[in-house]
Amino acid sequence: MEEKMNKMMDSLLGYLPLFYMEIFNSKDLRDELPRNYMIIINSKYYENQPISVMADKLSISRSHMTGHIDQLVKEGLLKKVPDNKDRRIIRVTTTSKGRAVRDKYLKIFEKHIEDKLTLLSPEELEEFYTCIDTIQNVVSKFLSIKN
Repeated sequence: MEEKMNKMMDSLLGYLPLFYMEIFNSKDLRDELPRNYMIIINSKYYENQPISVMADKLSISRSHMTGHIDQLVKEGLLKKVPDNKDRRIIRVTTTSKGRAVRDKYLKIFEKHIEDKLTLLSPEELEEFYTCIDTIQNVVSKFLSIKN
């Protein structure tokens, strides 16, 4: 069992960063989308959430997230809304312009993913889907332990 655990750790440390770089942060994607595209794409999941929640979920430092949010507010894509109960908390909402841009970015991102997946056979696609489903279940368990 220890050998299997070591192999899993090697895979997590070695391949997950490569997977991330190839899928979410590849050069061709960076050339097509602005630097903060992941914030806009994920804005629908964190609608009306505090900036700190969005920063934590996207693994961006809160100070950097504030700068990104300020830039997106300046561009008219997001809006800062003070919390009704706690003035220290600033929530983020997506403007109609932001939703339109998000849809545009999502199409580019989805096309990027589709292009990558065309390299797989139907059998490999099915296996990949099963693996992603398993990873999603495992991560959900990690998150439930954390909360």
